[in-house]
Amino acid sequence: MPNALVYCRVSTEEQAVKGFSLDVQEKLCRDFAGRNGYDPIGVYRDEGRSGTSLDRPALKDLLQRCQQQKDISAVIVQETDRLARNTKDHLTIRAVLQKANVKLISVAQPMLDDSPEGNMIDTILASVNQFQSDINSRKTKKSLQEKFDRA
Repeated sequence: MPNALVYCRVSTEEQAVKGFSLDVQEKLCRDFAGRNGYDPIGVYRDEGRSGTSLDRPALKDLLQRCQQQKDISAVIVQETDRLARNTKDHLTIRAVLQKANVKLISVAQPMLDDSPEGNMIDTILASVNQFQSDINSRKTKKSLQEKFDRA
Protein backbone atom coordinates (compact mmCIF):
# COMPACT_ATOMS: atom_id res chain seq x y z
CA MET A 1 0.00 0.00 0.00
CA PRO A 2 1.55 3.35 -1.00
CA ASN A 3 2.17 5.93 1.72
CA ALA A 4 0.51 9.34 1.73
CA LEU A 5 0.73 12.49 3.80
CA VAL A 6 -2.32 14.61 4.59
CA TYR A 7 -2.14 18.41 4.66
CA CYS A 8 -4.80 20.62 6.28
CA ARG A 9 -4.89 24.39 6.80
CA VAL A 10 -7.20 27.06 8.17
CA SER A 11 -6.56 30.78 7.91
CA THR A 12 -7.75 32.14 11.21
CA GLU A 13 -7.06 31.42 14.85
CA GLU A 14 -10.84 31.26 15.41
CA GLN A 15 -11.15 28.41 12.90
CA ALA A 16 -8.17 26.68 14.50
CA VAL A 17 -9.57 26.99 18.04
CA LYS A 18 -13.01 25.71 17.07
CA GLY A 19 -11.27 22.93 15.19
CA PHE A 20 -14.16 21.93 12.99
CA SER A 21 -12.66 22.82 9.63
CA LEU A 22 -9.30 21.16 10.31
CA ASP A 23 -10.96 18.03 11.64
CA VAL A 24 -13.32 17.85 8.66
CA GLN A 25 -10.45 18.31 6.20
CA GLU A 26 -8.43 15.59 7.91
CA LYS A 27 -11.37 13.17 7.97
CA LEU A 28 -12.15 13.72 4.28
CA CYS A 29 -8.51 13.18 3.35
CA ARG A 30 -8.14 10.07 5.53
CA ASP A 31 -11.37 8.62 4.14
CA PHE A 32 -10.19 9.29 0.58
CA ALA A 33 -6.86 7.62 1.33
CA GLY A 34 -8.57 4.52 2.69
CA ARG A 35 -10.95 4.24 -0.27
CA ASN A 36 -8.12 4.66 -2.76
CA GLY A 37 -5.48 2.36 -1.34
CA TYR A 38 -3.21 4.87 0.39
CA ASP A 39 -1.81 4.55 3.90
CA PRO A 40 -1.97 8.02 5.53
CA ILE A 41 1.25 7.86 7.55
CA GLY A 42 1.33 11.53 8.57
CA VAL A 43 -0.97 14.51 9.02
CA TYR A 44 0.33 18.07 8.78
CA ARG A 45 -1.90 20.86 10.08
CA ASP A 46 -1.26 24.58 9.79
CA GLU A 47 -3.64 26.26 12.19
CA GLY A 48 -4.39 29.94 11.69
CA ARG A 49 -1.97 30.31 8.76
CA SER A 50 -2.60 32.19 5.55
CA GLY A 51 -2.36 30.29 2.30
CA THR A 52 -0.80 33.34 0.66
CA SER A 53 2.65 32.55 2.07
CA LEU A 54 4.95 29.54 2.06
CA ASP A 55 6.04 30.46 5.59
CA ARG A 56 3.98 27.74 7.29
CA PRO A 57 5.66 25.31 9.70
CA ALA A 58 3.64 22.20 8.84
CA LEU A 59 3.93 22.82 5.09
CA LYS A 60 7.69 23.22 5.39
CA ASP A 61 7.93 19.99 7.39
CA LEU A 62 5.74 18.14 4.88
CA LEU A 63 7.81 19.28 1.89
CA GLN A 64 11.05 18.43 3.66
CA ARG A 65 9.77 14.94 4.48
CA CYS A 66 8.72 14.41 0.85
CA GLN A 67 12.21 15.38 -0.31
CA GLN A 68 14.03 13.23 2.24
CA GLN A 69 11.90 10.09 2.42
CA LYS A 70 11.49 8.17 -0.80
CA ASP A 71 8.55 6.10 0.51
CA ILE A 72 5.99 8.94 0.17
CA SER A 73 3.77 8.48 -2.89
CA ALA A 74 1.19 11.23 -2.44
CA VAL A 75 0.13 14.34 -0.58
CA ILE A 76 -3.62 14.54 -0.06
CA VAL A 77 -5.47 17.83 0.47
CA GLN A 78 -9.17 18.50 0.66
CA GLU A 79 -8.91 21.26 -1.97
CA THR A 80 -5.97 23.01 -3.59
CA ASP A 81 -6.79 26.30 -1.86
CA ARG A 82 -5.77 24.62 1.41
CA LEU A 83 -2.30 24.19 -0.07
CA ALA A 84 -1.83 27.69 -1.49
CA ARG A 85 -3.73 30.87 -2.25
CA ASN A 86 -0.92 32.23 -4.39
CA THR A 87 -0.36 30.91 -7.92
CA LYS A 88 3.44 31.12 -7.77
CA ASP A 89 3.55 29.35 -4.40
CA HIS A 90 1.22 26.62 -5.64
CA LEU A 91 3.40 25.99 -8.66
CA THR A 92 6.51 25.99 -6.45
CA ILE A 93 4.96 23.38 -4.16
CA ARG A 94 3.93 21.29 -7.16
CA ALA A 95 7.47 21.46 -8.54
CA VAL A 96 8.96 20.31 -5.22
CA LEU A 97 6.50 17.41 -5.05
CA GLN A 98 7.06 16.42 -8.68
CA LYS A 99 10.84 16.44 -8.22
CA ALA A 100 10.37 14.10 -5.24
CA ASN A 101 8.01 11.88 -7.32
CA VAL A 102 5.11 12.68 -4.98
CA LYS A 103 1.64 13.03 -6.46
CA LEU A 104 -0.64 15.86 -5.28
CA ILE A 105 -4.21 14.66 -4.78
CA SER A 106 -7.17 16.95 -4.11
CA VAL A 107 -10.18 15.12 -2.67
CA ALA A 108 -12.70 17.66 -4.01
CA GLN A 109 -10.96 18.13 -7.36
CA PRO A 110 -10.50 14.64 -8.84
CA MET A 111 -9.89 16.04 -12.33
CA LEU A 112 -6.39 17.09 -11.30
CA ASP A 113 -3.85 14.57 -12.49
CA ASP A 114 -0.49 14.48 -14.25
CA SER A 115 -2.01 14.70 -17.73
CA PRO A 116 -1.57 17.89 -19.77
CA GLU A 117 -5.27 18.66 -19.19
CA GLY A 118 -5.00 18.00 -15.45
CA ASN A 119 -1.95 20.26 -15.19
CA MET A 120 -3.74 23.03 -17.07
CA ILE A 121 -6.81 22.79 -14.82
CA ASP A 122 -4.54 22.77 -11.76
CA THR A 123 -2.86 25.98 -12.90
CA ILE A 124 -6.23 27.60 -13.60
CA LEU A 125 -7.51 26.60 -10.14
CA ALA A 126 -4.34 28.00 -8.55
CA SER A 127 -5.06 31.31 -10.29
CA VAL A 128 -8.71 31.23 -9.17
CA ASN A 129 -7.57 30.55 -5.59
CA GLN A 130 -5.32 33.60 -5.73
CA PHE A 131 -8.09 35.67 -7.30
CA GLN A 132 -10.48 34.77 -4.46
CA SER A 133 -7.81 35.65 -1.91
CA ASP A 134 -7.14 38.98 -3.62
CA ILE A 135 -10.86 39.83 -3.69
CA ASN A 136 -11.23 38.94 0.01
CA SER A 137 -8.22 41.10 0.82
CA ARG A 138 -9.67 44.04 -1.09
CA LYS A 139 -13.02 43.69 0.71
CA THR A 140 -11.30 43.51 4.09
CA LYS A 141 -9.21 46.60 3.39
CA LYS A 142 -12.28 48.47 2.17
CA SER A 143 -14.20 47.50 5.32
CA LEU A 144 -11.33 48.53 7.60
CA GLN A 145 -11.02 51.86 5.79
CA GLU A 146 -14.74 52.42 6.20
CA LYS A 147 -14.48 51.75 9.96
CA PHE A 148 -11.48 54.06 10.22
CA ASP A 149 -13.29 56.85 8.33
CA ARG A 150 -16.29 56.57 10.68
CA ALA A 151 -14.17 56.77 13.83
